[in-house]
Amino acid sequence: MFTNTTECLVNLLFACQLNNLGINIDTKGEQHYPQYHHLFQLFSEMNTSSECPEIQLVTHLSPVTGNLLDLSQLNGHSILAVDGAQTFATVHHSDLIKHSDVFFAPLHKHAGLHIGIALIGIKRSHPLNQVLSSTLETASSGARSLLDLIALEKRLSSTSPQCFNKAFIHISPRIQALLNLNGVTVISSDNSHMVVIECQSAVLRQKLAAFFSCQPIKNTDRLRISVNHMTDDRHHSVDFSELFYQSLRLILDEDNHVK
Repeated sequence: MFTNTTECLVNLLFACQLNNLGINIDTKGEQHYPQYHHLFQLFSEMNTSSECPEIQLVTHLSPVTGNLLDLSQLNGHSILAVDGAQTFATVHHSDLIKHSDVFFAPLHKHAGLHIGIALIGIKRSHPLNQVLSSTLETASSGARSLLDLIALEKRLSSTSPQCFNKAFIHISPRIQALLNLNGVTVISSDNSHMVVIECQSAVLRQKLAAFFSCQPIKNTDRLRISVNHMTDDRHHSVDFSELFYQSLRLILDEDNHVK
């Protein structure tokens, strides 16, 4: 365990380098966190000598576009390492756990457990488990606050801790039509807890941001709208599509009326 997702990532890259494991990172497009772009470029340049990288590092769900990768289609590498910050403890949790060999994620974002703790999970059955685990265990030793760990233990020991956000939104044709009519486009993957929209109108974008209590994505015309339903049942999802549609009608109909 580490203090945050970034620390998990840096230590994973460090462990790969120490153990001479080649790593492939596709820096094209907007799949990764923008803050990691420079780091990924530097690391990719350092690994140009590896003809067949053992590790492929991907971001499961882009925080910039809302694009969800199909992890089941990614193969050809010994290890699939996944940044699961946006999908751990969500409706995409099962896919993350099933298809990744290594993943890292914070315990506060969607699990709602405790700020200041993030984890790296490595599949026990994987041949390279011991190679990476020994390095990462050494790196994480003393990296966690004892008070944070005690608080996390208390949270997990509580009766039925609600640590899964199982909300999702399906972008139905009527939602799509309503948004398009008002110059708004959905660019994110469907059936997710996150909807990313593009809106050229700064005024409407501001109204939507205020209504849904979300922040515009920096240096874009986009908003990232999220829904939340915390539960202890990771198998049952809650559909927020109708509520999302009615909410959109409320603000967009009002906006059209004013026009």
